[in-house]
Amino acid sequence: MQDLGIQYNPNESQIVAAPHLDILASQPVELGLVKIKDIPIQVDVPHHSVTVDLIVEVTRSWVHQYASNRVDLFVTDYTLHPNLKPDHQTSYLPYALKISAWDKVGADAAVLQTGYYLFKKVPIKLDKEGYLEGKINDPRENLIQKLSTQNSIVQQLLERKQSVIDGVANENSTELDAEELLKLSEDQPTTKLVYNEHPNAPFSRIEDVLQTTSLPNKFRVAVQIVDYKPRKLVEWVKGYCERCKIE
Repeated sequence: MQDLGIQYNPNESQIVAAPHLDILASQPVELGLVKIKDIPIQVDVPHHSVTVDLIVEVTRSWVHQYASNRVDLFVTDYTLHPNLKPDHQTSYLPYALKISAWDKVGADAAVLQTGYYLFKKVPIKLDKEGYLEGKINDPRENLIQKLSTQNSIVQQLLERKQSVIDGVANENSTELDAEELLKLSEDQPTTKLVYNEHPNAPFSRIEDVLQTTSLPNKFRVAVQIVDYKPRKLVEWVKGYCERCKIE
């Protein structure tokens, strides 16, 4: 068996260390464990591809509407490759790698939760637009393995993730004192409360919203807000002082 640079703990189903991560372009096509930023794709060679192992976070997935056994997974290890495609679905994650899965692998991938995984033997190439993409459909091996957040490489990934989030927050933060905030609120027209005009409408899942083919359409969802834009709260909310009883 080829050494993929991965050491397994016999007592736990997780990767605990990677003795070597250096990648040389002269190595065989199967490169083993790499960061996304280190995928050595040759953009000037038509149909060039490499096979790699990746430890990544699955941030979201897309099950094809007319092919339930085909799934697109969007993953990141919070390193940047010049040929990653912009991802506009999350405000703190500007780029993501798409890995498509078919058949049995696709059926397994369709039920994956967001989290941290080892993807094994992923062929990577450039799509027709020049962006990196991966494809897996070999049912003979367990190509996707769930990892614990206690894994040392996952912990490094989490540190990079926090740095990215902190960087976005700092970039979009505003330091306004109370007087400036009051002036901003006075300059804005008063926004009246908006009431739900369809209180009896059934709740929909996010998946149903994303897969709708009827546009325009309306949905009622119960969700937890985990991120928002614009970052400047003064652009879309009004502050209210309980003591002063003024906005």
